[in-house]
Amino acid sequence: MLKEIFFVPVGPKDTKRVRWTVGSIRKFETDYKVYLLLDGVNPDQLADGVLGSDTVVILNPAPTGGHLGLIWSMQMAGMVQALHRAEMDPECIFVKIDCDAVLMRPGFGRRARDLFRTRPHAGLIGNCFTNIVGGRLSNRGWEDHFRRSCELRGLIYFLRSRTGIGASIRDSIGAWWSWRSLIRDARQNGYTFGEFPLGGCYALRPTVIGNLEKNGTITKLPARFIPKIAEDVLMGPLVYVAGFSEMDDTCDDGLFSVYTVESPIDPLSMKSRGHYVFHPFKYGVTVLQTKMTEDELADALTRS
Repeated sequence: MLKEIFFVPVGPKDTKRVRWTVGSIRKFETDYKVYLLLDGVNPDQLADGVLGSDTVVILNPAPTGGHLGLIWSMQMAGMVQALHRAEMDPECIFVKIDCDAVLMRPGFGRRARDLFRTRPHAGLIGNCFTNIVGGRLSNRGWEDHFRRSCELRGLIYFLRSRTGIGASIRDSIGAWWSWRSLIRDARQNGYTFGEFPLGGCYALRPTVIGNLEKNGTITKLPARFIPKIAEDVLMGPLVYVAGFSEMDDTCDDGLFSVYTVESPIDPLSMKSRGHYVFHPFKYGVTVLQTKMTEDELADALTRS
């Protein structure tokens, strides 16, 4: 039975780097599948050894070209497809993980399942509220953006976004209205403007995706009108639309040490703190005394 399904978006710059992510999953997890969501990439471009019996390849029909809303749509399509696997364990979890993140120790899935089992209202576990240095994760910019998006300024944003996608003014107004309705539903369920998980890695109950599919949210969300809101930021309100909430697991021995740029803390210190996943390794180490390339860092983080 499958206990974890990992979803790894792979763009043109990730074809070699992804070997570290997939390799770390193979090293530390069992009873899993890895869905490789290829965006403008062909399977034969991937590094040797990435593909195997534990991988499922999904080719995005049309490359997103970096359009963030369409990247979210690609990810949702992969997760919806995985929902219908007959061999899923009742407590199976979905894990979104980027190509510049790696697992550092065994037990990621076991800890995530234990957390979900004892916290029935949690639909997503990630780096949502506290940053890796122990401070409050500030999302003021996204907080303001989401608030404005539900006001008249949001309609202007949607009208401008129709450029290049062949949408009419009427389409734009309808898209904005759908967006406002979704955010309203999320707010009614406890969502706070700007709340979201850092997208390097987070874990989901499959029920979150199942509920979003069942209530039509995945098709209602006007993703093609949203070129500048990343998939992790979109997941914030949608977890609440699905009837759940978000939670952190970022303390010592917690699942996540996720940052958005090069870590200000020695990555190997994050490993020694007992975290299960690190992001991002793609910058290597340049700002600390000991310098590493990205390959050297990934190797050190995944070494037993």
